[in-house]
Amino acid sequence: MKKHQSARRRRTQRDIDELLRRYHRSGMTVYAFCASEGVASSSVYNWLKRERREPAAPAMVEVSPPSPLGERYVVCTPSGYRIECSGAFSAGALKRLLDVVEA
Repeated sequence: MKKHQSARRRRTQRDIDELLRRYHRSGMTVYAFCASEGVASSSVYNWLKRERREPAAPAMVEVSPPSPLGERYVVCTPSGYRIECSGAFSAGALKRLLDVVEA
Protein backbone atom coordinates (compact mmCIF):
# COMPACT_ATOMS: atom_id res chain seq x y z
CA MET A 1 0.00 0.00 0.00
CA LYS A 2 1.38 3.38 -1.01
CA LYS A 3 1.60 6.12 1.51
CA HIS A 4 0.00 9.35 0.29
CA GLN A 5 2.61 12.06 -0.12
CA SER A 6 1.51 15.63 0.02
CA ALA A 7 2.44 17.92 -2.85
CA ARG A 8 2.96 20.79 -0.41
CA ARG A 9 5.47 23.42 -1.27
CA ARG A 10 6.55 26.53 0.48
CA ARG A 11 5.74 29.63 -1.51
CA THR A 12 7.68 32.86 -1.33
CA GLN A 13 5.89 36.07 -0.37
CA ARG A 14 6.26 37.17 -3.98
CA ASP A 15 4.47 33.97 -5.14
CA ILE A 16 1.68 34.56 -2.61
CA ASP A 17 1.28 38.21 -3.63
CA GLU A 18 1.06 37.19 -7.30
CA LEU A 19 -1.53 34.46 -6.55
CA LEU A 20 -3.64 36.90 -4.51
CA ARG A 21 -3.40 39.53 -7.26
CA ARG A 22 -4.64 36.97 -9.80
CA TYR A 23 -7.40 35.86 -7.41
CA HIS A 24 -8.64 39.43 -6.87
CA ARG A 25 -8.71 40.08 -10.62
CA SER A 26 -10.28 36.72 -11.50
CA GLY A 27 -13.75 37.43 -10.16
CA MET A 28 -13.93 33.74 -9.19
CA THR A 29 -14.89 32.24 -5.87
CA VAL A 30 -12.00 31.08 -3.70
CA TYR A 31 -12.90 27.43 -4.40
CA ALA A 32 -13.08 27.89 -8.19
CA PHE A 33 -9.81 29.86 -8.22
CA CYS A 34 -8.05 27.25 -6.07
CA ALA A 35 -9.25 24.42 -8.32
CA SER A 36 -7.94 26.22 -11.41
CA GLU A 37 -4.58 27.06 -9.76
CA GLY A 38 -4.06 23.83 -7.82
CA VAL A 39 -3.84 25.68 -4.51
CA ALA A 40 -5.45 24.66 -1.22
CA SER A 41 -8.38 26.91 -0.35
CA SER A 42 -7.26 26.92 3.29
CA SER A 43 -3.98 28.51 2.21
CA VAL A 44 -5.75 31.21 0.21
CA TYR A 45 -8.12 31.96 3.09
CA ASN A 46 -5.13 32.31 5.45
CA TRP A 47 -3.32 34.61 3.00
CA LEU A 48 -6.46 36.73 2.58
CA LYS A 49 -6.86 37.02 6.35
CA ARG A 50 -3.23 38.10 6.70
CA GLU A 51 -3.67 40.56 3.81
CA ARG A 52 -6.62 42.21 5.61
CA ARG A 53 -4.68 42.49 8.89
CA GLU A 54 -1.50 43.97 7.41
CA PRO A 55 -1.71 47.47 6.02
CA ALA A 56 -0.64 47.61 2.41
CA ALA A 57 2.70 49.25 1.75
CA PRO A 58 2.40 52.36 -0.36
CA ALA A 59 2.98 51.45 -3.99
CA MET A 60 5.86 53.12 -5.71
CA VAL A 61 5.10 54.29 -9.22
CA GLU A 62 7.81 55.32 -11.65
CA VAL A 63 6.89 58.42 -13.64
CA SER A 64 8.94 59.87 -16.47
CA PRO A 65 8.46 63.59 -17.07
CA PRO A 66 6.98 64.61 -20.41
CA SER A 67 9.46 64.91 -23.23
CA PRO A 68 9.69 68.27 -24.95
CA LEU A 69 8.88 66.59 -28.26
CA GLY A 70 5.69 64.73 -27.43
CA GLU A 71 4.57 66.08 -24.05
CA ARG A 72 3.76 62.55 -22.82
CA TYR A 73 4.10 60.92 -19.41
CA VAL A 74 5.07 57.28 -19.04
CA VAL A 75 3.93 55.59 -15.81
CA CYS A 76 5.19 52.12 -14.89
CA THR A 77 3.30 50.50 -12.00
CA PRO A 78 4.63 47.90 -9.55
CA SER A 79 2.39 45.23 -11.08
CA GLY A 80 3.88 45.80 -14.53
CA TYR A 81 1.39 48.10 -16.23
CA ARG A 82 2.78 50.79 -18.50
CA ILE A 83 0.53 53.82 -18.98
CA GLU A 84 1.30 56.60 -21.41
CA CYS A 85 -0.66 59.82 -21.25
CA SER A 86 -0.36 63.34 -22.55
CA GLY A 87 1.17 66.10 -20.47
CA ALA A 88 -2.31 67.66 -20.30
CA PHE A 89 -3.67 64.63 -18.39
CA SER A 90 -4.56 65.91 -14.92
CA ALA A 91 -2.91 64.51 -11.80
CA GLY A 92 -6.35 63.71 -10.32
CA ALA A 93 -7.39 61.74 -13.41
CA LEU A 94 -4.08 59.86 -13.36
CA LYS A 95 -4.57 58.99 -9.67
CA ARG A 96 -8.09 57.68 -10.36
CA LEU A 97 -6.75 55.62 -13.27
CA LEU A 98 -3.96 54.15 -11.11
CA ASP A 99 -6.45 53.33 -8.33
CA VAL A 100 -8.51 51.32 -10.83
CA VAL A 101 -5.54 49.59 -12.45
CA GLU A 102 -3.84 48.67 -9.17
CA ALA A 103 -7.06 47.54 -7.41
